[in-house]
Amino acid sequence: MIRTRLFRLVTSRTALIGINATFTYCTLLILFGMVQELLHHKPDLHQLDQIIEGMAVISIAFGVALESREDIMEILGLYPRFICETEQRIDQVCKDYGIAFLLYGLFMEIPNQMVRIPNHIVNTAGIEIPAMMVCVVFLCAILVASVLATLRLLRLPALRVH
Repeated sequence: MIRTRLFRLVTSRTALIGINATFTYCTLLILFGMVQELLHHKPDLHQLDQIIEGMAVISIAFGVALESREDIMEILGLYPRFICETEQRIDQVCKDYGIAFLLYGLFMEIPNQMVRIPNHIVNTAGIEIPAMMVCVVFLCAILVASVLATLRLLRLPALRVH
């Protein structure tokens, strides 16, 4: 009973809003940090690479977790017992935005990995900054998706955890 309540609490709409708000805030901080670094006369490409790599991994992992909420609810034994229309709508929001986070994180990795290819194989010399700017665009997309996911979750009715 306590275990069921705990599982329902951590998978609830309220918890998802809190987690997503934290993700949004971190994404915003990272975005500002990247833009500031890119505006330097000589940006630290290694630092930018690490930031992009980290944010891509976080976005992919968060996306997979969100997209899998319905399966997680079944594994935790919460479905079919607590399934209802609101839970299904929460699952749909999680699936929609989870896939978005997953794809944006993967697409953010492409330009980042392209510039790592040795120049004797594919000459990418001089395109590091434009590649990082493409990653910033995907980071902006992650930020927008995160805000939209939070707004959609906020519009859904709260469920009482009994």
